[in-house]
Amino acid sequence: MDPMRNQNNDALVISATLANFLVRKVPVDSGSSADIMFYDAYVQLGIGNAQLRKVNTPLTGFSGEMMNHWGKCVAVVLFSPKRSTKMVKFLVVKAPSAYNIILGRPSLNLFQV
Repeated sequence: MDPMRNQNNDALVISATLANFLVRKVPVDSGSSADIMFYDAYVQLGIGNAQLRKVNTPLTGFSGEMMNHWGKCVAVVLFSPKRSTKMVKFLVVKAPSAYNIILGRPSLNLFQV
């Protein structure tokens, strides 16, 4: 059997505890230079607008288009089984998505993955 034909190219999608809520549908994207939280998840988590900080960082989508973001928030993220907890800075994006958050390179580095 050819080992090259058995490679799994599926995206890595995990669950994580974020602000004391279990959040499902969290893709891990090593190509993303930012950690993204989609606005619907931000509202459902009840983090509150007081936590949202304005930033002037441009955000470019994977197809090259510029995306609007509402600002930056910080949330506690817990990963099992190591039970590692870190404060993660997310850009909050108001855009349709099948996901709640996207963990990019900043989180991968923070959690030393």
